[in-house]
Amino acid sequence: MARYDVKESEFASHSVIARVVGDGGGKSLLDVGCAHGQLSATFVSQGWDVTGIEPDSVDAAVARGRGIRVIEMTVEDSLELLEEKFDMIVLADVLEHCANPWIQLSRLVTLCRPDSKIVISLPNIAHISVRMMLVLGHFDYSARGILDRTHLRFFTRRTALDLVSSAGVVVECLKITPTPVELIFPRLMKSAWSRRFLAFNAGVSRVMPRLLGYQFILVCRVPDPSSVNSFQEE
Repeated sequence: MARYDVKESEFASHSVIARVVGDGGGKSLLDVGCAHGQLSATFVSQGWDVTGIEPDSVDAAVARGRGIRVIEMTVEDSLELLEEKFDMIVLADVLEHCANPWIQLSRLVTLCRPDSKIVISLPNIAHISVRMMLVLGHFDYSARGILDRTHLRFFTRRTALDLVSSAGVVVECLKITPTPVELIFPRLMKSAWSRRFLAFNAGVSRVMPRLLGYQFILVCRVPDPSSVNSFQEE
């Protein structure tokens, strides 16, 4: 599975995930595909007791250097061994790399305590950039992004919701992140004017999520019979 550097814009998926995860208060969190542990370290700083899963030995070593407890194996293999129950599971840029994300997500749900949360980010294959490529007769893989050549599965808003529903968890909130133009133009992170542009870009993406949403972030809850849930889109 490809490793992605943590995106620093406040509107990017990693920043949104950190805000959604919030304060841990010593509760347990499983970071699936933790890579070199930068996002995991953020969760630790927010008070979570973090366990990471990472199959790449080099990345796992870097994550351990950040103080993260890492299970060095694939998601599939780790699910055979894990017995601990978690209060939060984070799947940031993970399920699109799985051959059968439906089975993997369903099995991860069994590691959750009742009323636990699962936070999932998935790229939007119906993004305008991919649609325009198809109009021009192309479907070209790349080193990163929506058409990352290591992606095995592709999702629209509807199929992302279907994936979660099939695992028996409830979507509490669906957040939309914009095209990360700051990765192409890093100077957009450096001035007040450019940050206003990034905010505008994020706002437009929320207005037209199926066309302009770059990633979907699904905040899910493992149902507790005593809880009442309602779905919101942001």
